[in-house]
Amino acid sequence: IAGFDTTACTLSFALRALAMNQNEQTKLRHQLRSHQSPGDARNCKQLKMTIKETFRMYPATAMGSFRTLGKELVLPWSKKILPKGSWVLTQYYCMQRDPGVFEDPNTFRPDRWENATAEQTKSLMLFSVGRRGCQGQGLANLEVNELLYKLISK
Repeated sequence: IAGFDTTACTLSFALRALAMNQNEQTKLRHQLRSHQSPGDARNCKQLKMTIKETFRMYPATAMGSFRTLGKELVLPWSKKILPKGSWVLTQYYCMQRDPGVFEDPNTFRPDRWENATAEQTKSLMLFSVGRRGCQGQGLANLEVNELLYKLISK
């Protein structure tokens, strides 16, 4: 599904969120119209924040990914110990809607990324991280940026 289904889903969710939040759509359209091309629009702060917020609320892989622990891990909230070699599943959907990290987590608010905390930034698992991160991240970002520019700026 990588490469086109995930990008199509992300675009669908972005358009849905903007349709349901007319103020955010108007703000984004106004900002995008000040740019001359999709390439120029990649530097649009409002577009970047809108895309981040879309990824936060609607991760392309909500289930996340399995990993094998390379070392023992102490869970900070319960002090339970997961031994080295344990399998863990990272739940992106849950991490990115944690009310302890994101105020009003079920509300589409792109401006939350204007002054994001380090914890918010670390919680955003757009394309996974490390050596198993998505190799198509650059292409996906390019497609989402370009298509949202073309669809919203008109």
